Order: sequence, then structure tokens, then C-alpha cells
Amino acid sequence: MDFECGSTTNNEERQKQVAFSNGFFEIGTRLLTNKDSGIQNFEDLKGKTLVTTAGTTSERYIRQYNDDNKMDMNIISAKDHGEAF
Repeated sequence: MDFECGSTTNNEERQKQVAFSNGFFEIGTRLLTNKDSGIQNFEDLKGKTLVTTAGTTSERYIRQYNDDNKMDMNIISAKDHGEAF
């Protein structure tokens, strides 16, 4: 492979495996929910079921947030983004 352009996060673990270029595109993680769900912020996720893509930075962050804040979320890990939807 000469070039990969995807959702790969530049972190210390991956820097041991590949050489990252200088950053030229930056994004953030967002939550997606039905308009009528009543969920407006992270606190509203307490006790809710959440689906994320397995092995992603987003999965790691939401699991850490769940543990740190005792949110009691039911987190389901989907094999890919399509399955998560």
C-alpha cells in the first residue's frame, strides 16, 4: 500500500507501524440519534443502548466515558459503519 485515506487515527500505537504525514485534514466524532429521541447531550445517554463501530477510536472513547462517568450504557460494537446503522 502506498497511501491510505480513511478513518485511521494517528496515535502512538499506530505510529510504531506506519509513518504519518503532517496533518492536513481534521475531523471530530459526532453522535447521531433520532430527532424525537429526547437525547440532547452526553448525560442523556445514561442507561441507553449505543452502537459504535468495533476497533475505532470512537469505541474506545465512549467505553472510557461510560466507565469514568458510571453511565450504565449498553454499548454494542458493530463490525463496520454500515452494520452500526
